[in-house]
Amino acid sequence: MMAKRSGLSKSTIGRICRKFETKQHREDGVKLSNDPQLVDKVCNGPAD
Repeated sequence: MMAKRSGLSKSTIGRICRKFETKQHREDGVKLSNDPQLVDKVCNGPAD
């Protein structure tokens, strides 16, 4: 369901959940970030 709503694939959602140790099936709601640099931040870590 999250993949469908976000437009991302199920495997991408799974990788994100594993990376951040979240359990998407246990969440009541999900807020998607509108940060255009989110992917870079997630993949590369925060800039110091």
